[in-house]
Amino acid sequence: MTKKRFSLFAIVMAAFVLLVGCKKEQKTTETSAKNYYNSVQSKVPYSDIYVREKGCKGENGSSSILVFSSMNALIATTEDLDNQVEALDSIFYARNQNLSDNERADLQEAINYDASTPITAFNTFLQFNSLFQEIKGQEDVWLANDSLDLPNDPDNHFIFEESLRAVLNTDCEVQIADTIYKFVPTGYYSIPVSQSRNDRALVELAGSIYYHGNDDCDECKSSDCFSGKYHWEYVKSNDNQKMIKCSIGHLTYLRRYVTASVTNYKKRNWGIGWKKYSTYCEVKVYGKVSGESGDCSTSVNFNPNNVKKTSQSSKSLTHKIYVKTKTKSGWVKGYYYGANGIDWDKELD
Repeated sequence: MTKKRFSLFAIVMAAFVLLVGCKKEQKTTETSAKNYYNSVQSKVPYSDIYVREKGCKGENGSSSILVFSSMNALIATTEDLDNQVEALDSIFYARNQNLSDNERADLQEAINYDASTPITAFNTFLQFNSLFQEIKGQEDVWLANDSLDLPNDPDNHFIFEESLRAVLNTDCEVQIADTIYKFVPTGYYSIPVSQSRNDRALVELAGSIYYHGNDDCDECKSSDCFSGKYHWEYVKSNDNQKMIKCSIGHLTYLRRYVTASVTNYKKRNWGIGWKKYSTYCEVKVYGKVSGESGDCSTSVNFNPNNVKKTSQSSKSLTHKIYVKTKTKSGWVKGYYYGANGIDWDKELD
């Protein structure tokens, strides 16, 4: 009898230890969002970057500008920030792949997981007030509403990529070597630093500014061949608890490219409002741009192999293809899948 009681006691204690151990492990997982980011390695070339005070405030409040030693340094920075974001989402998924999609979404909310942490860390390290930070701050306020004012989403900016936003000030400016680049909705200006007049009225400087983007002549405006167009559309799930944003554009920012992005949202479980969250998603930009003539009299398929981009876990996923020519209404198309089952097709009008 004594032996049986001891065996029963040992089984009960073992079960108790196992239960407590599981709870302790779960608690550690749910409260360690920083551990995911700490596993990401940065390759940003900080030695080629510094912050310069402009000496005045820009139209949108910027007082400083990031300076890169070369175009290669800027490209290496934005590409590495993108890679860090993708790596962070991959680490989060790998450590929680035993959970369902909904359980992973709930975990992200519980621990305040944010895939954009590497970009925030980049701006914080440089003590630089970027376009990314400004938009994110405005968007956090916007997402706190239970009913979203979709036409006034602060995230709907002509600079799509968060990594590019991170290197621009709030006036959409960045300096590369001895040239300032100022981005506008239809393209960008390049301004020699020696001609910048302390960065005042950059766009108004005649003779020393070079515009790159949509042609500004009357003949070109009447043409249906264009660049510098972009659009967004929102698609909600049947129960209105989840949503994707479908972004599409033909843009000219340092290089000309076509792009499509899908962004995932869910209603918060606790409190009111919405939250961006990482989940399985797909996106594809495909279609045609002008042939070598450049006037859209002929066309070429810029994604002949029908390539798409997929991710097991991403907050926002972008597919970008560099092109050399403009396009026409209806030629550039996007396919989107995300937010646990929502899929959509869209054309750039």
